[in-house]
Amino acid sequence: MNFGQKIWILDGGMGSTILEHHQLSHDNCTPNSCLAIESLSESNPDFIAEIHRSFLDAGADIICTNTFNINQLAPTHDDLTIADSACKASASIARKVADDYMLSHPDRKVYVAGSIGPVSPSAKQADDCMMLHLQQVRTLLDCNVDILLLETVIDIVWADAVLDKIFEEIKAIQKPVSVMLSVHVDNQGQTVMKQSREEIKALARKYPIAAFGLNCGNGAASLVDEIGYYDDLPCALMVYPNAGLPDSDGKYLDSPEAMAHTLSPLIAEGRINIVGGCCGSTPGHIKAISKSALNCSPRIIPLDNN
Repeated sequence: MNFGQKIWILDGGMGSTILEHHQLSHDNCTPNSCLAIESLSESNPDFIAEIHRSFLDAGADIICTNTFNINQLAPTHDDLTIADSACKASASIARKVADDYMLSHPDRKVYVAGSIGPVSPSAKQADDCMMLHLQQVRTLLDCNVDILLLETVIDIVWADAVLDKIFEEIKAIQKPVSVMLSVHVDNQGQTVMKQSREEIKALARKYPIAAFGLNCGNGAASLVDEIGYYDDLPCALMVYPNAGLPDSDGKYLDSPEAMAHTLSPLIAEGRINIVGGCCGSTPGHIKAISKSALNCSPRIIPLDNN
């Protein structure tokens, strides 16, 4: 994948789109009921496929599997079959949608990113945590994803361990799978575990990742300047922020036009390679972002001088 060829469009928030269109709401979405978001890949696969297609129709080049919270389905390694079944269903849906879409749109090339979110807080044992991630990685690779996306990283020490396993697995299967890393930072550029920009950048340089990014956060404005600290990384840069901040009802406040406008300096000035949306972003947001990126040049990826 040549991320220096154009500005690539990542899809938006799967969970947000589900909550907007399905019989789930932020009011009744308890920790247990929210697991229904991943479980829908088995109970209502056509609905998940429809969401993937809606993001592609909006201009997305990359769709993410409905697996961000998949490990919430398996608090320990004893429950691996539960999580693995949902993971396999989610990845298979995304793969089929992408393949079918390219057949019906021969002018489009779209990719599937296997989403790997933060580990469940209830998985208290490190061995259990790693087993959950490792099983997820293997299942996503078995389902022929094009990309493994380790996202919303809140602890780079843990991300380091997971990335090590990811590259081991990719080497073992000898498939051309790209790896992307995205970190969640606060307004001081630190992770939830208070790790610094320098520590984050060191992790990004440690592995041959195809892209490094920032996601979630406090909205698009918070990431527009923050991503500049990583401009010297010899890989693609990406941002996919939340659609602003949620109100008291859990509704995200940035309209598609507002979000695209806030991201426009990154896009128009050629400071980014991949752009999309996270929490609160719908196909409408991705359509606005995609439209703003038309005819814009991507960031030139620096050579690795290390």
